[in-house]
Formats: sequence, C-alpha cells, structure tokens
Amino acid sequence: PTEYPIPRSSGINAEYGGTLKLPNNNRFEGSFSEDKKNGPGSHYYLDRGQMYEGVWVDNIPKCGEMKDIQRETAPRPTEYPIPSLELANAATVVTQAREEFMPED
Repeated sequence: PTEYPIPRSSGINAEYGGTLKLPNNNRFEGSFSEDKKNGPGSHYYLDRGQMYEGVWVDNIPKCGEMKDIQRETAPRPTEYPIPSLELANAATVVTQAREEFMPED
C-alpha cells in the first residue's frame, strides 16, 4: 500500500482505520484488523467506475451495496450500468447484518 492505516489500538489484534491505495488507483477506505479489511468500509473501483460500500470480515465483503460512480469517465467502465434495485426496509437489513458480522464485545 502507498498509505498505511492509522492504528486505533496496538498488539496482535490491532485495529486500524485508513486508506489502502492499489497500483491501479483503486482504493479501500475503512477499517482494518490483523492486516485485513474488517468492519465498515468502501472499496472504490475507479478503473470501472464503481464502489462497494458495506461490511467486511477477513477481506471478504459480507453485506453491502455496489454502486456506479463516475462510469462515464472511468478508463474501463463495465459494459452495463448497475440497475436500480430497491429493498424494502434496506436500513433494517444493513443494521441486522452489521450486528451479525460485527458483534459488540
């Protein structure tokens, strides 16, 4: 990474918040733990004009939303835009997922 996350704690299970910039200019902004994406965060796929915003556990996205962002100016945009999708009670679904994947200690 070109920028190192900012530590929130120290020790073997250190938690960090910060930005991970990749060589292709894509980036992840959010929470890290044990050098992995853990907790809330946003991954910007600037080469495709998309962003994933959600909850991560050990580098795996668990619950979130993929959105088109600036597709018209992206170097390699996806062939088709992401269609609109509406979920009844979306906020409740996200809250329940965060509680499941990020239980409070």
